[in-house]
Amino acid sequence: GVEVLLVGRETEGPDDKVLRLRGDVDLGFLFNTVRAFYLWRYLAKHHIDDCQWFAKVDADTFVNKEALKERLQRYFNPAELHYLGSIKETLLGSGRKLPFTVNAAVLSREVLRQAGPWLEVCIEDLARRKLGRGAEDIDLAYCLDFHGSVVAGKIGATH
Repeated sequence: GVEVLLVGRETEGPDDKVLRLRGDVDLGFLFNTVRAFYLWRYLAKHHIDDCQWFAKVDADTFVNKEALKERLQRYFNPAELHYLGSIKETLLGSGRKLPFTVNAAVLSREVLRQAGPWLEVCIEDLARRKLGRGAEDIDLAYCLDFHGSVVAGKIGATH
């Protein structure tokens, strides 16, 4: 089956289904990037061997978990570097286009395994350079691209 962990300080449910991150504080929308990076880092450190795929989905986004699971199993290898979702692009200061996922990001086990140390650097960079503010989707794409040349891909791409 599909394992689902809900994340939240005030989310109700059994302890084996709700991940409550100690020290998690909601400072408002502008600081969600730091919270999301802490979540990814926590999953990389403590749950990397529990799943083949890891997804973070916005609270206002519907996901058909079974269809997602089937697509991932059929077309993608979790031992490879995959960062998947619905794609948009942003223009970097250099003029280069950076694809990023919106509403949901799916990372393969291998991306998350390699990204653990990158996330530490990216969290420090966010705090130092942007005072913790950011655009969660774009900042994750930038972190993965900058440190590991991992580029967002469409989850439904030509399969």
